[in-house]
Amino acid sequence: MAHMQQLGVLDNSYWSYCEHGTVTDENPIEIDSFAGLRPATHKFLEHAPYMCDQSDQNQRNDHSWTDFKYHDNSYCNIVMETHFDADQSGGAFLTEKTFKPIKHGQLFFVGGGVGSLQVLRDLGYRVFDGILDNSYDKIANHTQRWESLRDSIADSQPRLPQLFEAARADIEHNQQLFVANKSKRLNSLIEKIHEQYR
Repeated sequence: MAHMQQLGVLDNSYWSYCEHGTVTDENPIEIDSFAGLRPATHKFLEHAPYMCDQSDQNQRNDHSWTDFKYHDNSYCNIVMETHFDADQSGGAFLTEKTFKPIKHGQLFFVGGGVGSLQVLRDLGYRVFDGILDNSYDKIANHTQRWESLRDSIADSQPRLPQLFEAARADIEHNQQLFVANKSKRLNSLIEKIHEQYR
């Protein structure tokens, strides 16, 4: 968030950062490889938290609750997933954060583990390939993946209304898939679990 604020990516956006904290070396990206990012991060955290709404802590922790105006009044959602490196597992870990823009009809980028977009493709979702630059999703190195994601977000900003229109069919497909019955997939998972423990 500090890097996107430093670069002005958040200037015309709704965004929140609800945590306090300090800069540590446990960051999944090498922040010293970006000019001025360490002091910008210190400054960012000194002024935290940042709130775009009047939600209380209970509402923020209720993952079923959504303030619709932030989805209805935006073309794109930059999802900052819970784990950018999925606890060093090399895998993706998707939460409700990723599914909110799908449900609410937005373009989206996913700042998550390598292969996060591929997980969505495997589930049948369309991730706007050919409309957005999704090459970041295949980059295993966290710092390089972040740099590619940041550049893709910045490059898309001036064209969001046009990109949204180009993606309308994919957005509608995603919403329909989201509300579709998932019983077949759940039954398949139950069968796999039963086979494993026989």
